[in-house]
Amino acid sequence: MNIHILKKYCNEHKITSRILALDLGITEVHVYNIWGYKNIPSPKLAMKIEEYTNHEIKAIDLLYPKTEN
Repeated sequence: MNIHILKKYCNEHKITSRILALDLGITEVHVYNIWGYKNIPSPKLAMKIEEYTNHEIKAIDLLYPKTEN
């Protein structure tokens, strides 16, 4: 499975899971679940992430992730 786009963004911008969780108002476990493709963010959270990343990550890509098996 490929690396989640949000995790890749955080790695590139040196944003920890804890900081991301605090900034988005979610738990760190929720961040890990999104990164691990266990959860898909709600549309509201996906839009919040899009704004947080200055539109580098699109909400549509979070809602419909492309993964390799």
